[in-house]
Amino acid sequence: MKKIVAMLLALLMLLPLAACSSSLEAETATATPETKAEEKKTEQNKEDPLKKTYGPYDLPEGFSAGFARVCVSPSIEDFPVMTNGGSEKSYGYSLKSDLYVTCVAVSDGENVALLYGFDMKFIDEYFEKQGKKLLQEKFGIPAENAFFNATHSHTAPHGEGTAVTKYIRDCLNGIVTCADEAMRDLAVTRIYTGRGDTTGLAFVRRYLMPDGTYMGIHSANASAHLQPVAHESEADPELRTIRFDRGDKKDIVMVNWQCHVASDASFKIGGRGVVSADLVDKLRFTVEEDLDVHCAYFNGAAGNINMHSKIEGEQKCANTDEVGTAAAQVVKEALKNETEVQGGTIKGHISTVTCTVRKDVEERRAAHNAADEAATVKQTYYPTGVQSKYDEMHLSERAGLPATQDIPLYAISFGDIAFAGGSYEMCDGSGMEIRAGVPYQTTFSCGYTGGANGYMPTDDMFPHGEYEVYSCRYVSGTAEMCVAELVRVLTEMKSAS
Repeated sequence: MKKIVAMLLALLMLLPLAACSSSLEAETATATPETKAEEKKTEQNKEDPLKKTYGPYDLPEGFSAGFARVCVSPSIEDFPVMTNGGSEKSYGYSLKSDLYVTCVAVSDGENVALLYGFDMKFIDEYFEKQGKKLLQEKFGIPAENAFFNATHSHTAPHGEGTAVTKYIRDCLNGIVTCADEAMRDLAVTRIYTGRGDTTGLAFVRRYLMPDGTYMGIHSANASAHLQPVAHESEADPELRTIRFDRGDKKDIVMVNWQCHVASDASFKIGGRGVVSADLVDKLRFTVEEDLDVHCAYFNGAAGNINMHSKIEGEQKCANTDEVGTAAAQVVKEALKNETEVQGGTIKGHISTVTCTVRKDVEERRAAHNAADEAATVKQTYYPTGVQSKYDEMHLSERAGLPATQDIPLYAISFGDIAFAGGSYEMCDGSGMEIRAGVPYQTTFSCGYTGGANGYMPTDDMFPHGEYEVYSCRYVSGTAEMCVAELVRVLTEMKSAS
């Protein structure tokens, strides 16, 4: 009798377990593929808590790339557009080309980097911090893995006011939208790099005059009034490309060129040519239409082309549309002579260089005079007129700054590719020094990347004076300090791979 009671009790204890097992089997049988995928991802994350899934995005195995672009053009009703340094106003209808936020996402299967281009005059500290904060909160992208670059378009709203606030908000929204779309667009890729020659399309925007002195475009319209002998020099003519071949998906072509976006003599507001991103817009859409690819432009250097400075027989183009179209042909030639390179682990780094701020006008004048004594070609110093206006404006701006200032610098690398960014208007000499100093097959040297620190002339520009030098906040040699730091960081990143 006792044995029978024990058996009954054992059966009673097993019944709930059997019911539970049947319930689990039923749930498993009715689970959707999406549910199973989520369960698998959860289990993977438990096994490896360091593996990043970036929200809903499953990263492809191996190296991959994705693309996104959103239009952020101001409307006629809402956006007065600040032009010519904010001294004049026009409205949305003055835009010759639309304005965009563009993003290229790259992934090594574990990490993601987002490479952004903005049609903005520059990227100030507020915009950079807010944009990268959004990427961290919404997608888990660390600040050092987001690269921001501006095309330097003066037709985008900048300065102060409700129009600017709204435009900044639209661009911040564009950051989030592009991140989402670019990561959803990720596809396994092969990587190719190319180089092109833009000789005749961009010149340093200072003139050699008949009397042996130099003159800049901000001193006078030398080409119209004073018949210069030549431009001081050709700007760095080398254009760089990166192409992501994604099989059945559209290729992504990235372009880096050391060329100021230019004042277009054929497009005027208030009688003056406007510094715009029309050159960039013409380049990227010509490439896209002719080759059926996505095209993203990353701005390199400042202080070069200005269509008012055209000297017959030197420059090939009469306006920025022509420059953009000609540069697009160079891009296509570069793509015909590519080299395949390897991707690798994505690494990002943000560092700072502490630099001395130059505040005193007498200090600047003395430095100029000392340099001029040693110069083989004399630069006439203009104590009155337009230069005094710029002196006063920029010295007033610097008066409130501390004696030193930290300048942020940005670096991202993957395999044979590197991106180097300075938070200022980089001159092409700095771009060439960075490329020559780092151990990568292709390096994009970019200005306007997260901070509005103004012109950063190289040491050899100081004896020649003119606008870039007069308006520079920092003492001679600062550009070289920034180059040295970027070279150091990128070299260490490569050796650690």
